Amino acid sequence: MLGVKWLMLLISMSDCTEGLWNEDDYMNINLTAILTSFRVGYDKRVRPNYGGEPVTVGVSLYVLSVNEFSDQNYDFTVDMYFRQFWTEPRLAFERRPALDKLVVSADDYAHNFWTPDTFFVNSK
Repeated sequence: MLGVKWLMLLISMSDCTEGLWNEDDYMNINLTAILTSFRVGYDKRVRPNYGGEPVTVGVSLYVLSVNEFSDQNYDFTVDMYFRQFWTEPRLAFERRPALDKLVVSADDYAHNFWTPDTFFVNSK
């Protein structure tokens, strides 16, 4: 069985030593409002750029271990990290001095958005 789940919540803040932001910048960011606005008019069944260029999906794979070889069944078990990444223009938001990008977790919020239909041929 292959479980493909990951968790990452990253809010990239500008460097405070450069004086580009102040404490009020953080107070003016309403992450709940930003996340809620993404759902308005969004249909996760429709791929990004529908009717235009295909979506480029990047993939990375890190194998942790390969074990449980079976000579009788001709199979094996792999433990790995599998990551996919792409640009979703429908989820763009106004950049703020204290907020450069927002990455939401697959377990928390990403189920509301389009994701690639990735599969592994001959997997069990």
